[in-house]
Amino acid sequence: MPTTRTPKIKWPKASEKAPWKQFDEDLDIILESSMQGPVHRKLHTLTTLVFSVARERFGIEEAMKRKEGPKPNRRQHRIENLRKEIRQLKKQYRDSLPMQRLGLSQLRDTLRTQLKSLRRAEYTRRKARERTRKRAAFTANPYKFAKTLLDKERSGTQETPLEEVEKYLHDTHSDVNREDALADCYRIDPALPPEMPLVTTEPTLGEVKDVIKKARWGSAPGPNAIPYKAYKMCPLILKRLWRLLKVVWRKGEVPEAWKEAEGIFTPKVRNSKTVNLFRTISLLNVEGKIFFAILARRLTSFLTTNAYIDISVQKGGVPGFSSCVELTSAII
Repeated sequence: MPTTRTPKIKWPKASEKAPWKQFDEDLDIILESSMQGPVHRKLHTLTTLVFSVARERFGIEEAMKRKEGPKPNRRQHRIENLRKEIRQLKKQYRDSLPMQRLGLSQLRDTLRTQLKSLRRAEYTRRKARERTRKRAAFTANPYKFAKTLLDKERSGTQETPLEEVEKYLHDTHSDVNREDALADCYRIDPALPPEMPLVTTEPTLGEVKDVIKKARWGSAPGPNAIPYKAYKMCPLILKRLWRLLKVVWRKGEVPEAWKEAEGIFTPKVRNSKTVNLFRTISLLNVEGKIFFAILARRLTSFLTTNAYIDISVQKGGVPGFSSCVELTSAII
């Protein structure tokens, strides 16, 4: 887990075709003369040049600045001024003569009436704007809006020292019995030989393109900071990656870069500070995710075609089955 994050590239928008096309063509020429050696070195050269050329051409995204709160409007200014005037009248009332207190009291009541009226108007305005904002948020993404209503508030900054974080992650995710062989389980029924063999041929360009097509544009990149969008918009670079994936498939050796992950800590509760109050998310390099997505699809097809998975029982993780709707209907 790296201690510092690789900066993010300020990639062009998907609608800006010209910069993407020029970047793809220029980088393809550079890679033609730079990619030499074994496949692991070529993969490293590919990702390194994609990042360095994109950084030089498009620049780095600036860190998000905290937005300043909205400036008070005229009504809010007037409310604040009335509060100050009422406080001053209270002081004057305490220090005034008895004959002066009646007038001060009447003036204070008048100001309080004005303040109450302005507060009511401001409350109505704020509620109307809040309803409009929530209505727009629900229309744009109902799932996300409902999640904000039902989820508990989560916030905080991770303050645990790096040494303690590494020890905690090691103790939490390590398995001392990992290398022990599993004994036979009598509950597992013997399986018949498969009718359809597992597809073990090299990944096709169509498979790679299909994985890239279905990947989200805004997916977070891994340690090398190269997102899916770089391969979505650059067919020449994608074809070079496909050739390297075929070599990795033939050799059967997973590159070290695909075993690395960038850890992201998200708080579980409000005001989280220690590492045990954070949930870890591991971001992998998209090149490896593309490779293993193809393998996962083939394994799923192999298991379902040969009826090694009972769809009436096991639905989670099987594409093409709406398990949530079906199981919820069964419960109801």
